[in-house]
Amino acid sequence: MPRLLSSGRLSGRAILFATSLCLFLAGCGDRNPLIGKWKLDLPAGASEFEKAAASSLGEQIEFKSGSMILNGGAPLMVSFEHRDDHWFAKVEGQGEIGAIAIRVDGDRIFIEGTPNGGIPFTRVK
Repeated sequence: MPRLLSSGRLSGRAILFATSLCLFLAGCGDRNPLIGKWKLDLPAGASEFEKAAASSLGEQIEFKSGSMILNGGAPLMVSFEHRDDHWFAKVEGQGEIGAIAIRVDGDRIFIEGTPNGGIPFTRVK
């Protein structure tokens, strides 16, 4: 452990140690697997309801830290929350009504809200 005080002031090593510790702890949090681009992956046998819901979302979704972009349009400001096995993208100013429930399964996500398990999107690599 570095010596923290040298004549009543923090030593250079202590400052370096504290900075490194903060950076390490910041990287240990709940990583957001939604960040990135996702392409619609609707199966051929999708219901009319699923097709309509998918068309409202568009062919592509991009999640960035603090925003969501539908089909290359203007960014919507969102905050993200992780509860159990779902992530929620909460559209700013919309409260719980604007919360989009998303289930993540590796390189696939499912936008919840349809009877058949959600609208599927696949990660764009």
